[in-house]
Amino acid sequence: MNVTLYQKLLVKFANQYQRGFDAHQSDLQSVIHTLKGSAANLGLTEIAKQAAAIELASKEAAPELAQLQAMTRQLAIICSDIKRRLPLD
Repeated sequence: MNVTLYQKLLVKFANQYQRGFDAHQSDLQSVIHTLKGSAANLGLTEIAKQAAAIELASKEAAPELAQLQAMTRQLAIICSDIKRRLPLD
C-alpha cells in the first residue's frame, strides 16, 4: 500500500467535503453516489453506509432531512480530523 498516496487522497476528500454538500442540489443523487464511492474506496465505512442509505431513500422519494443532517455532521467531523492529522495540501 502506498501510504503517501492514501494520505493525499484522504486530504483531497477532506478538502472536497469539508463544507458538506448542498442538500438542495438538483443532482443530489449523483453527489451522494460519488460521496458513497469515494468514502468506500478510502475505508470511511460509516460515511459510505450513510450515503448508501440516503442514495436508496432518494430513489424512492426525497431523503429525510434528518438523514442528510446526520451525515453532514459526521462528514464534518471526519474531514476535520483528516485535516488536523494530515495537514497536506
